[in-house]
Amino acid sequence: MSVVIGTERKSPKYRIFYSLLIIVLSVGVIIQVFPLIWMVASSVKDSSEIFQMPPRLFAKNPNWQTYKDVLSLLPVSRYFLNSIIRVAGVIALQVSTSALAAYALSHSNLPGKKGFLLFFLGTMMIPFEIILIPTFLLLKNMGLINTFWGIILPFTAWGWSLFLLKGFFDGIPKDLLDAARIDGASEFHIFARIIVPLSKPVLAVVTLMTFLSVWNDFLFPFVVAPQEKMWVLMVAVFNIQNSAVVPWNQIMALLSLCTIPLLLVFLFCQRYIVEGITMTGLKG
Repeated sequence: MSVVIGTERKSPKYRIFYSLLIIVLSVGVIIQVFPLIWMVASSVKDSSEIFQMPPRLFAKNPNWQTYKDVLSLLPVSRYFLNSIIRVAGVIALQVSTSALAAYALSHSNLPGKKGFLLFFLGTMMIPFEIILIPTFLLLKNMGLINTFWGIILPFTAWGWSLFLLKGFFDGIPKDLLDAARIDGASEFHIFARIIVPLSKPVLAVVTLMTFLSVWNDFLFPFVVAPQEKMWVLMVAVFNIQNSAVVPWNQIMALLSLCTIPLLLVFLFCQRYIVEGITMTGLKG
């Protein structure tokens, strides 16, 4: 078998396909990364230089003072704090509730659990814009407008994370859990001491996807938390851009600062993500 595969890799058709694949992927990477490079490069330009024609990618004289001006003129630390509080709250509640629910649906004798799973999967088919107004009215009646609870609680359940975690938990041998039950371990002990340590890769993926979704979210916090003291970064960027007071190079600098936490979280979770991709699952 290995001889056949080795022969296929040395064939001219395979080399041509592999070369074309590398070219296509390289072009795709350039297309994806170019807006990020343009954003960072524009942050150190003068405002007039950003819109000059023909456009220039890099500034003649980079002005890093722009970042200092942004941090001194705008309450950026407050915007970051609001975003971090919201993201941390959503991740803590969503990952824990999704993991517990997935464990119950995967390794329990809960009656009608297939119906529950279909219900949660059905929620993924409903666009969030449809339930935005009912959610706003509900939070208003509860007095949660312009509060952290108002922008955290509606995101504590996500059908996608539940589905992903359940699929991973299904691959954990039931004999391993039965052995723990025979030794007198409670269900919570099994979940905390066996399921969670074995599920670090998939939990890292769920954490990363939740972080990206919540950190980049604009519409919901814009509607539910419109007061300036509650602005998260995406809402702050939108309102600052529309104010026509802050120059574009400072807006680009603020956007560049917004990407730093995304890069840090990705670098932190990268090892677990690669591990989750390469794992083929546990066999019972």
